[in-house]
Amino acid sequence: MKKIYLTLMTLIILSMALPMINSASIDEVERYECVELYQLCENCTYNNISTVLYPNKSIAVSNKNMTTSAARTTYYNYTFCDTDAMGIYTVNGFGDLDGVKTTWTYTFEVTGTGHKFTESESIFYVAMLGLLVFFFIVDLYAIGKLPKGNDTDDYGMVLGINKLKYLRPVLFFVAWGLLLSITFTSSNVAIAYIGGGLFGQLLFNLYRIMMVLTLPMFLVFFGFIFIQVFRDNEMKKLLERGIDIQSGYP
Repeated sequence: MKKIYLTLMTLIILSMALPMINSASIDEVERYECVELYQLCENCTYNNISTVLYPNKSIAVSNKNMTTSAARTTYYNYTFCDTDAMGIYTVNGFGDLDGVKTTWTYTFEVTGTGHKFTESESIFYVAMLGLLVFFFIVDLYAIGKLPKGNDTDDYGMVLGINKLKYLRPVLFFVAWGLLLSITFTSSNVAIAYIGGGLFGQLLFNLYRIMMVLTLPMFLVFFGFIFIQVFRDNEMKKLLERGIDIQSGYP
């Protein structure tokens, strides 16, 4: 019993002799953004970073002094900006807690968006992406079912004005908006989950180009509808006067 008691006492003394520096905690960091690596220690005169390791465990930086200020003597920090690679980085360092050299370590994760999706969020985004694709397909199907022009007989002569054709450009613009949403959602999911992020960046750049084209596309669709309405009004006047009109009338 004495040996067991002595062993326990020795372990307690050793644990007290090996001082601990407060463990830092850093939220997810967005790729290419700088991150403030810090450490807290009430009884230290210095804190230094021995190494910062990339996700592949190669060394990003080594032997860096952390800085502090007179107003925040317990807070030591170092700004790290080499966050091109996505994944978990490891920060190793040491300080002189109560005059004794003490090592510490912690990790932080770099993601494409600065946010780590939980399982529920992942399911939500995948479901939303699937829903957007479903609506896009339904929209294209509806466009295919709408008439392209006015009602005609077997000889191609116009019988009447079919206003349902006005919905085609409207649904085309809706399809454009859905495609924008699909591209944006896909780019964010790809940036968050694909390690290199190249595919995600490609999708996001495509989304930005499409956004620039949205206003001209809207003007084109609106102008097309306006021209159709104007032509149909003129055609209706001719039909009311009993004039036969061939389909494709300019």
